[in-house]
Amino acid sequence: MTADAFAFLDAAKRRGATWDLVVSDPPSFAPNEKVVPRALAAYRSLHKACADVLAPGGVFCAASCSSHVDARAFATTLDDAALGRGDLRILEMRGAPPDHPTLAAFPEGRYLKFVVLA
Repeated sequence: MTADAFAFLDAAKRRGATWDLVVSDPPSFAPNEKVVPRALAAYRSLHKACADVLAPGGVFCAASCSSHVDARAFATTLDDAALGRGDLRILEMRGAPPDHPTLAAFPEGRYLKFVVLA
């Protein structure tokens, strides 16, 4: 299926569709530091739309490859207020896997984030 994610999720919510597993892995929302506030708003909107179609007891995975959005800021897009529900908890928060090493002196290289909530 090819569709705008926001439109797809909105239509799914209106139909009452839910899934046991929802994975969000959009392209970078923050190509530069100037747009970080707008990127965080976009993540909140996308994550809320995903949470709206997540079945009770389901698992929600959220990823980000935005180098200008750090893990702490990304986590704020996944809190109870952002998701509009209080039953989800962060089970895991990961960065790049071992086959994607980064240099200690180059923190910007640690831009991959993956969060599992249930």
